[in-house]
Amino acid sequence: MGLNANAIQIKIEINTSFASILGLSQYTSGNYTGLYYTNLGEYPQSLYGPTQPDNTVLNTTSSYYENSETGEKYKFKNSNYYRVEPIKWVIIGGDALGLPNSDSLAENQLLMISEKCIETSIFHTPTSSSSYTAWTNSTLYSFLLATQNIVFSESEAEKLSNIDGHKLSLLSYGATYSFNYSNYNVPATLLKSTATGFCGSVGYTEWYLRMTTVNGSTCKSAAFGISLSSGTIQTNTQSNEHLMTQIRYIRPIIVLNV
Repeated sequence: MGLNANAIQIKIEINTSFASILGLSQYTSGNYTGLYYTNLGEYPQSLYGPTQPDNTVLNTTSSYYENSETGEKYKFKNSNYYRVEPIKWVIIGGDALGLPNSDSLAENQLLMISEKCIETSIFHTPTSSSSYTAWTNSTLYSFLLATQNIVFSESEAEKLSNIDGHKLSLLSYGATYSFNYSNYNVPATLLKSTATGFCGSVGYTEWYLRMTTVNGSTCKSAAFGISLSSGTIQTNTQSNEHLMTQIRYIRPIIVLNV
């Protein structure tokens, strides 16, 4: 038996109140209208310019140029400085907000994806042109593991659950936390994305998926990706590992315990 109008309204009010308690914001226009988002962690994103910002000193531990008075941080890359800014995460799954839950998230967990692609990487540097590398042994896997320690403070990381050994992971193809957005009742336009200025321009305009198997055969992570502009999945399976040295975008996911 379906919910009546009163029950539906009560559920909406509960979800709205819960979002308010958590300090979540809601998109009111654009591709993600109606979805909630939050800021968590930080990473270099928008372009500042070629000149070192005033009153900044290089922190050799973080590799950021920091202004101790304002708290502002910058990253220098390719002759430019980029602002270190909060990462915006779009909430796409979780019972807590009444969203569909196809991946058995706990009642206190929310699945989120970054609004923008925040980094780039190759999949792996192969030892031979015909070898296959498991996801957990890949350059990309190690890169995400190292990046999460830059993105999140220790207290922030404690609020996140592991996905394949990561706090910072990727949507999958053929495993839990799939790219199939119909499971999460969110608009297909969410598959579209943009990349931060820090990412720069790369030759391939897809963002990575975490791979397992396709049609029973072992796959490499970069064999599939999702186009930034169209939101369509790219299914050009690449049979030789040497093709995995091509740079693509990274649009991570996290699971937040609330």
